[in-house]
Amino acid sequence: MGRKSTYTIVVIYFIFGVLWILITDYFLKTIVPSLGIFAYISSFKGIFFVVLSTLFIFLLLKRFFYKEITEIENTDKKILDKLQLELEDNKRIKEKLLKYQVNLNALIESNLQSFVLLDKDSNIILFNKSAEFYIGKVTGVNIKKDMNLREILPVDMKESFTLNFNKAINNIPARVEKKFNIDGRELWVNFIYNPAFNKANEIFGVIFTGIESTERMNMMNELKKTVEIYEELIKATPDAVSITNKQGKLEYISPVALELLRIDDINKAVDQPCIKWFAEEEYENLQSNIDLIINHKHQTKGSVYKMRRDDGSYFIAEFNSSPIENIDGNPTSFISTFRDITQRIESEEKLRVYSNELKELNASKDRFFSIVAHDLRNPLQGLLGFSSLLNDNFSDLTIDEVKEYIGYIYQSAKKMHSLTNNLLQWSRIKTGKIDYSPLNINVYNAVKHNIDLLKPSAFKKEINIETEIESDINIYADRKMFDSILQNILSNAIKFSYPKNRIDISAEINKNFVRLSIRDYGLGIKKENTSKLFSIDTHFTTTGTQDEEGTGLGLILCKEMVDKHGGEITFESEYKKGSVFSFTLPKGT
Repeated sequence: MGRKSTYTIVVIYFIFGVLWILITDYFLKTIVPSLGIFAYISSFKGIFFVVLSTLFIFLLLKRFFYKEITEIENTDKKILDKLQLELEDNKRIKEKLLKYQVNLNALIESNLQSFVLLDKDSNIILFNKSAEFYIGKVTGVNIKKDMNLREILPVDMKESFTLNFNKAINNIPARVEKKFNIDGRELWVNFIYNPAFNKANEIFGVIFTGIESTERMNMMNELKKTVEIYEELIKATPDAVSITNKQGKLEYISPVALELLRIDDINKAVDQPCIKWFAEEEYENLQSNIDLIINHKHQTKGSVYKMRRDDGSYFIAEFNSSPIENIDGNPTSFISTFRDITQRIESEEKLRVYSNELKELNASKDRFFSIVAHDLRNPLQGLLGFSSLLNDNFSDLTIDEVKEYIGYIYQSAKKMHSLTNNLLQWSRIKTGKIDYSPLNINVYNAVKHNIDLLKPSAFKKEINIETEIESDINIYADRKMFDSILQNILSNAIKFSYPKNRIDISAEINKNFVRLSIRDYGLGIKKENTSKLFSIDTHFTTTGTQDEEGTGLGLILCKEMVDKHGGEITFESEYKKGSVFSFTLPKGT
């Protein structure tokens, strides 16, 4: 307890005693009637005061002492805790020092790497056995502490040592690799210069380390040779080569690939997404194949893509790709060889077209001879039969019989003539020997001319031909072919129309073409026969509403001539309700 607390208790005790005497005396005199009783009670007053004062002093002491004792205990506890922490820190420091000592001893005894600790003047402070051995072999000097390393180094090493030592002194770590010949063995050593710091984090010297790198350098040289061979092989191959990582970015691209993609700088390709040089429609297929290569270790061969060069042009490329795996067997990238096969694709397409054309020509030839053999034979037999009857029995025949036979002969000859003309025209178109001389033709006038030519046939069946064509519509076509197309379709319309009916002819401009349509309301075509109309393989023909016969080649000729103009021919038909045939030809001026 402090001096201040002691004084406080004495003062309080004195005041309490005085107050006790005065108050008790006052009250006793007031309430006690006799002096004898007063004296008796006063004899206990002192004892009572002692008891009360003792209790009072106890309470005061408890208050003051408890507070001070608590403060002392807290102070002592803090001191103990601090001492405990310091002991633990000292223990950790001791453990670290021991660990550093072990590591330092291991480093000093190590043969794996050499190290020398130098001061700012390149004097030796510390070195290990490996450094002592190799420096002795190189310099011929047994190194010791405080010896200047720069002074004992061979002349060919001093300049490099000084340059890199000064870098390290200025807090710039340096590294250099040098080859030595020690005891007839070629060694590569990787020298490392690092600044050495004291506790104040100030540079006081340099840690000069040497690590043998002979095996690594041998591997690097072998790898370099392999890379050189690989690069020569890549240069020799006519195919483009690229290496792409699993993220789809190019890691390598060969000179042939740069030329093929028309990339003027390799830096514009490396580390760029390979998808950049593929047509947009190939993205999904490309990503699918990359997934197969990287995630499933698949090789892809003969993959064909449409690619885009840097100048915006496109070409077709064929790819062969294989995954490149790391030492754990996991694909990290893939190598691809690719070539431009645009000409090959075009040649294959031309060959396919030529093949189809050849097949078609062979089929047409076969059908041609079939038609000649079959369709010409019947009218020819009729012609020969009836002419033979006339020749053998002319004197015995009546005038009416002669006239009837001559009529049969005429019809046979007429059919033969029509069939022969159609076959000749069709063969000329197929062999490319027909003249094609397009010019501007007024549709209204040309249609009117052809209607006039066919009016006798229409008049015979009392069929009215109506036109709905504007007078200023022109086409750019060969006049003979146009007339042949229109006459064939219009003749069929008359042939399959019922008597006393009509035919409608119309024309309309459709972008760069003019569409002509001929509608009849006659016999129509059965559904099962619609596919036979434009094929020479089937040679489909039917008789008209009055048993008119045809050659079966008219519509085939029409299609060939419309195709020659770059147009198309179509039809719609409903059996016994009529048909509408339409064809387009280039619009004229």
